[in-house]
Amino acid sequence: MIGLVLAASILGSVPSAVEAAAQLHEGDNVANLERKIALLEERLTRDEEIAIATWKCFNRALVGAGADLMTTATTLARCPTCREANPLGFNSEARVALKLTQLGTTGAGCYVLNKDGHKTAAKVVSWTSLLGQLFFAGNNLIHTIRGK
Repeated sequence: MIGLVLAASILGSVPSAVEAAAQLHEGDNVANLERKIALLEERLTRDEEIAIATWKCFNRALVGAGADLMTTATTLARCPTCREANPLGFNSEARVALKLTQLGTTGAGCYVLNKDGHKTAAKVVSWTSLLGQLFFAGNNLIHTIRGK
């Protein structure tokens, strides 16, 4: 019996509560909604800019890492006296793991720098990573050509 009374009172009050809420917020609703949309658009634009800048940074590091891995593998395959200079890169799996670590570190660093507004520093990090890896790739090619 008490359950029926509660159910009837809830059913009777729900439509009136919805109608009262709609009338109460009808004038404010449009202005608040437009303000919230504008704030969301600003935030999305900033987040998109950060994502694009971070993606460019990551791609630079990826190109450099790929070039270095490829030339290292070529040099070690064609030059019997050549060896990996990095003691942590003792086999191909270790070299891939090192490159993945470098990629992750560079990408995370660029993201943090871009998010904090240090766009120039993020570009310096990514270009330094790329140029460093290309230098190592060039060194590998020189050893491959010389055969030592």
